[in-house]
Amino acid sequence: LARELARYTCLASMPQAAALRSFYGLHETFPEKLLFSRHHLELNADGELLQTHQGEANQLLLLAGAAAEILQCGTGAHAKRKLKIIAGGLRVFEKDRFEVPERCTSFRFAQEGLELLLPYIGQRIAVLEDVADTRRLLNQRDSATAQLVSKGKEVLETLGPGGCVLLLGTMIEGDL
Repeated sequence: LARELARYTCLASMPQAAALRSFYGLHETFPEKLLFSRHHLELNADGELLQTHQGEANQLLLLAGAAAEILQCGTGAHAKRKLKIIAGGLRVFEKDRFEVPERCTSFRFAQEGLELLLPYIGQRIAVLEDVADTRRLLNQRDSATAQLVSKGKEVLETLGPGGCVLLLGTMIEGDL
């Protein structure tokens, strides 16, 4: 046990949770209570708090159920001695670096956690079955959707700003 270096906040109690849920169409079974934001704290040499980094987090982490319970017990305001958390959770969302309109969420998918999130995502998914589309996207720096031939082209053209998931076709038949 040591003084805390980061403060974790369960996202279910924050307004960003509703924005993520509606923008990406997250399924009702999505384990929202396991989603946390992390705010770093700066301590001086004596371990006293110098500066808290509050506000909106840059990353959202998904924790295992037992780890989330321990985290809430060991880092909450009620804990007299805080757990020192070096690293924890899988990064599933990260703050978008670009300006986003009000109707969007300011978070996009993090590559590390996308495979785990995929069963819960109900919106903003485009499937490009044609391998030529995959090659086009990977080989051209500025590939326009007008060049795509897959049915997923229509989905991409209707999407506004914000994150999305592209499922790309491969050379193996039936594999996306």
